[in-house]
Amino acid sequence: MGNAEQSTRAGNPSGAAEFDNPTLALVYDLTQSCVIDPGCFVETIVREIRSLRARRILDLGCGTGLQALPVLQSLDAVEYLGIDGSAAMVSIFQRKLDEWQGQGISAQLRAGVDLRTRSAVASLDPLHGGAVLVSQFLQYHPVEPSPEILAKSEMLQRLVDLAGGGGRVFIIEDVMDEPESSHALLSSQWDRAVVTRYRENLDQLRSSLDQVAPRYLDVIGKLIERPALMSTMRERRRRTRGETILPLSAWQKLLGNLDRPFRMIPHRDLANFYLTVIEC
Repeated sequence: MGNAEQSTRAGNPSGAAEFDNPTLALVYDLTQSCVIDPGCFVETIVREIRSLRARRILDLGCGTGLQALPVLQSLDAVEYLGIDGSAAMVSIFQRKLDEWQGQGISAQLRAGVDLRTRSAVASLDPLHGGAVLVSQFLQYHPVEPSPEILAKSEMLQRLVDLAGGGGRVFIIEDVMDEPESSHALLSSQWDRAVVTRYRENLDQLRSSLDQVAPRYLDVIGKLIERPALMSTMRERRRRTRGETILPLSAWQKLLGNLDRPFRMIPHRDLANFYLTVIEC
């Protein structure tokens, strides 16, 4: 079906090294699949790829395949390359691909690549009219450039260049609402939605985590009992990982500077969470 390719590690995004821990990678995969509903944007992405008749897909920050696998399962005769900084997460994705054994899909995975760096992105081959997938990845790029690290605006342009003329870039990312008071309300709504999903899927999480990560199961239990803890944990996590979430107006300005048609599709359940489609 495919093979996991371990490349020379250039380092992970700030805070992302935690996902090199196999247990944490498993916890991420199980909890995110319960919370975000990764299949929400699949229909749109698949429809676009089919309309383009794209045969090559590049997935930057593929993680455990939460977004990519449902897409691949809805397509045929495509070449897919998924790249992520975490070998543990790529290992989980590879296991899913091996279990699936989809026909007509050529899938390769590559781990240990810091896709924030200029050198790593410069080494990628253009798709010449293909599809580039990016999910919750651009938040690790800074607003300002540095000699080694691409800024958000620079990375957006690289994504368009990689897709090539006639291609598409699909970006799944959360943005900050404006004003700040409105964003605080949306964040509170997000937290309640997450806790609700944890509660609804508690039996599944308990059966999956009880033996391998009981400590994290305890944390989920405490969050269900005290949802207000979610906001504290979220802000601490963002500071630790070095995430930069842009306000909606700033995100739209970056997209507008590309001088390419784009549209933003909101998540059906979670506020300030969007699929952005850029026409190249």
